[in-house]
Amino acid sequence: MKWSGAPLRRAVFVLHYAPNEDWRPVRNNGRTKTVWELLPFYTRTCDARSIFVRGDKPAELSQIPRISVRQWQHYQSATNRNNPVLQGLQWLRLFENESVRTYAQAAEIAGVCRGRVWQLVSLVTRLPKEITDFLAANKDPFIRAHFSERKLRPLTLLESDERKIKQFHEMLTKMSKMG
Repeated sequence: MKWSGAPLRRAVFVLHYAPNEDWRPVRNNGRTKTVWELLPFYTRTCDARSIFVRGDKPAELSQIPRISVRQWQHYQSATNRNNPVLQGLQWLRLFENESVRTYAQAAEIAGVCRGRVWQLVSLVTRLPKEITDFLAANKDPFIRAHFSERKLRPLTLLESDERKIKQFHEMLTKMSKMG
């Protein structure tokens, strides 16, 4: 466990119970102790102030000594970004239901327009299973951020699955060289 600063201490009050009083807490009897607990924390900037955040620092930000507002927002947008492949697979599962037969019905259930449902379902169906499985199983926020719908769309225009997979592997090697 890494510490980014001095240990943050928090007082934890422990109350002893008297067995003859139906296990109600006994107060001010001189037997109450203060126990100090060490908690991991890191600091980040928010509204031009440093704030303490309890818990371990995210692994992606572990090399940064003091996290700025811009770095934190970039990290949050990368972790909260929707994966277009996961979204398309989720909407594709709606069609397995007997009552959903059109993009309009699926869009009504999903709460988006039917064009958006068509875009993501066609993206998933036109990509090879190897690519969709990799992107659906991957939890790395930077890979999710890198393989947006905009970068995956040109793969769907290629003719053969072998060329799509080859192009995807080239995109992966470029991404690994960049970061």
